[in-house]
This record gives sequence, structure tokens and C-alpha cells, in this order.
Amino acid sequence: MQKENPSSLLSAADKVIINTLIFGAILPLLDTSVVNVALHDIGSQFGASLGLSQWTITSYTLAAAGAVPLSGWLTQKIGSKRLWLTSLWIFLFGSLFSGLAWNVETLIFSRVLQGVACGVLLPTMQTIVIEAIGKKKAKSALTAMAIPSVIAPILGPVIAGALLRFADWRMIFWLHVPICAVAIYLGWRNIPKDSRENVIAGFDIIGFLLLCPGMILSIYGIVSPEQPRIRTSACC
Repeated sequence: MQKENPSSLLSAADKVIINTLIFGAILPLLDTSVVNVALHDIGSQFGASLGLSQWTITSYTLAAAGAVPLSGWLTQKIGSKRLWLTSLWIFLFGSLFSGLAWNVETLIFSRVLQGVACGVLLPTMQTIVIEAIGKKKAKSALTAMAIPSVIAPILGPVIAGALLRFADWRMIFWLHVPICAVAIYLGWRNIPKDSRENVIAGFDIIGFLLLCPGMILSIYGIVSPEQPRIRTSACC
């Protein structure tokens, strides 16, 4: 039987950091599946079609995809801990504005804020793991984080169904606010400060402008197959 390398074992302090990161990432991971259950209620309240209501999910997914390429450069510029906390703040305000939305367009805009935060927050988690826990323990840490990452989207519809049974769909977003606030406090307290000087590389604006639209269009084609497409007919 092969013995586990002691250098790869997670300490109590490492587990605190991992649990903090998982707690902060739960809401972004839940969000798409949670809101999907509430689409009918959202459309009914705003008098919006199902296609328009669907943009509350599509906009979130596209914004997250567009923000992912920014995470590496922003990490170098302001540090991984600060970027992670900033992302949670943006997600918190996006959740608050979503709960206060007065029409479907306002809700879609608020969901874009949440999506941007999600797209930056999730990649930054891996950077924090490597910086705070170390490369030798990174595999064990990421493995420990993988299970909640898989389970969270599955639990989303169950949680949303329970909330919609006893409350308005806005409660889904309002509950995000205190949870985000707790995650921000835990992150500020438990995640170590950046231990090195950030080497700021130049931002590859051309690469970003080429990559970002391609990612967004590719994901749009996947998440919105029901959207009407232009059809041409042959003329005799």
C-alpha cells in the first residue's frame, strides 16, 4: 500500500482557506440552476416572454465567459486576495440589484454584473490555492474543492423550488446578499495577503478582443439553441 506523501497533506490552516474559498464560490456555482427554476415567475411578474426571460441566464453565462480572460491580468495587477474579495463585492451588488429589479431589462443588467464577478472569481480561487497553500498541496486542495463544485449546481433547483414555494423569486437574490457579506468577511480574515510583489505584464488587448468574442459566441451557440435563426429560401 502506497503511503501518502506528508508534504501533500493539508493542515488545519489549509482547510480553513479551502472552506472559505468554497463558501465564497457556492453562490456563483448555484446561480444558473437556481434562476432557471424561477424563469416562469420572473416572466409572469414582468410580462416578459420566455425567450426574453431566458436572457437572465444567458447574459450571466456570457458575461462570465467574457470575464475569464481578464482574471489572470487582474490578479497580477491588484493581487489574488483583493481580486477575489472585489469579485464578491460585485456579485453582492449584482444580487442586490437583481432583487430590486423593476423590469426584466434591469434584471438582465444585474445578472451581467453577477456573471462578470463569477468569471473572475472562480479562476482566482485556483491562484489563491497555489499561492496560499503551495504547489505541492494544490492537487489535494483542488480535489477537496471539486466535490462541492459538482454538487452545488445539482442542489440549485431543489433550493430554488423550496424558496419559490414559500416566497417570491426575489428572495433567491436577496439571500445572496448576507451570504456574500459573510464570505467577504471570511475571505478578509482567513485568506493570507499576497506574499510577493505583483509583476504586472502588459495587457494583451488584441488577444483579448480576439478571444473574448469567440468565447462568447461559442457559448451563446450552446446555451441558446432555441433562439430563432435567420433562414433563407430558394427563389424559383
